[in-house]
Amino acid sequence: MNLLSGEGLAWRETPYGRGALVASQPGFEIVLICKDREPIDRALLTMEVDDVIVVLQGGLKLELRASDPQDVVLAPGDAFIIPASVPFRGYRYPRDQAQPTIFIAVYRKQEASA
Repeated sequence: MNLLSGEGLAWRETPYGRGALVASQPGFEIVLICKDREPIDRALLTMEVDDVIVVLQGGLKLELRASDPQDVVLAPGDAFIIPASVPFRGYRYPRDQAQPTIFIAVYRKQEASA
């Protein structure tokens, strides 16, 4: 599978980008995310587990809003771990770049309890 082509994936569109589930195995999931010219989501997302981000194409800016807020800019090949429970948002950066930003997110899947 070539992730940059996006072929064969079931994309889910949102006003702030699109994503496709690449793999869902016991214990983890991998999601491919594409951010292009959509607006920046004003809301912050908070994950219950650590979220590993790996940028494949373009630039990605992450705004982390923990007790010590920080902004992180990632380029192709960069990886970053967003700690669990840290509010954040991510978007294509710089905003005027010609190509979309494509990255994967890998995280531990919350198993349903019986």
